[in-house]
Amino acid sequence: MKWKVNPGDSPYEVRAWVSAERVTVGEPFWIYVEATGMRIDLPDTVDIDWATIDPTTTIHSSSYSSGRQSQSTTEKVGYLAVPTKVGEFEDQPIGVGVTGRTIKTEPIKVTVHRQAVRTADAAEPAPDAELTQDDLIFIRMDVDKKTVYQGEPLLLTMQLWRIQNRRINTGPYRGALIYGPSTEGFFVRELEPKTYEANRGPWSYEVTETPKLLYPTRSGVLKIGTWHWEGIALVNRQSIVQRDKLYYRFDAGPIDIAVMPLPPAPKGFTGGVGQFDVTAELAPSVVVQGVPAALRVRVEGFGNPDAVGDPVLPELPWATVREPERDLEFKSVGDNPQPRMNKEFVFSVTPLRSGRLEVPQFPFVYFDPEEAKFVTKPLGPFALDVVAS
Repeated sequence: MKWKVNPGDSPYEVRAWVSAERVTVGEPFWIYVEATGMRIDLPDTVDIDWATIDPTTTIHSSSYSSGRQSQSTTEKVGYLAVPTKVGEFEDQPIGVGVTGRTIKTEPIKVTVHRQAVRTADAAEPAPDAELTQDDLIFIRMDVDKKTVYQGEPLLLTMQLWRIQNRRINTGPYRGALIYGPSTEGFFVRELEPKTYEANRGPWSYEVTETPKLLYPTRSGVLKIGTWHWEGIALVNRQSIVQRDKLYYRFDAGPIDIAVMPLPPAPKGFTGGVGQFDVTAELAPSVVVQGVPAALRVRVEGFGNPDAVGDPVLPELPWATVREPERDLEFKSVGDNPQPRMNKEFVFSVTPLRSGRLEVPQFPFVYFDPEEAKFVTKPLGPFALDVVAS
């Protein structure tokens, strides 16, 4: 790919280029801007009318060089673009701030084609594909949805991709600045990280994925902050990359989440938001007066277990009822990245008199965000035979 180099007489170098000059409608590609100098101010986005720019997906890298006569910083940013129109396009130069002045790149020229039907062979990577600095290491951060109800779980995934190559070692360096995204306004449940292998194009990577479940605690627009990661790639000089040390500085995010308020809640709602199966049982069914029976209410499904409050039992004038014991566990379900919760409430019901007694039917109410409505699950009634002591 040819680089578009600023043609002016500036001592600083500003460049812009694309990952492909011939692209297809609907298929993403990268627009890169790089500057060399001091006090570099790269633009937050690029303004083009024939493609959409994903504001949540950018890549950043930087390197520093110092010699006897001069020193400089090179910073690069990549913007993920998706073409929406067909044709040949030449955009205005991109302005970059370098050492207090604005320097413009040459225009970017891209030809956009309509989507074509691909054969199986066409999907195979080109045998002469060239490994670049951007292929060695990168990060990705995404959510499974950007519009939710208050209390509805959304899955945040953070991925670090490191190329698998015997000549290249990648990872954070000593003193590297790494911090996760801020999650103000969310209740956060950390999930188990995992590592696996994946391919992007002809290259194989080790992917370290850190998932988190986020539960918005209020309505409005909430922001998942920027994930910042710094690292290095150590490259054997005999490989295709000429430098042996490549420094990276990546930023993923921020991501805006639109949180809708819940509608007015019916009586009996205790805070559960999600998709649940609710069951109840009273055991044993025959007890001696003064000996407690256990009334168990189980709530299973996908949601924030900490927001699922105690079920509201009906008044039992013939018994004493203690505050429930609570038990919670999570278990994986197939390939679903979100674990399934199982929360159990155990009420100790102690009869004060003998006879055939009954726990009347009572409701358990939760909000189903998929159906956008409250669901009332009736539980009981339960009969209890009490023998005189």
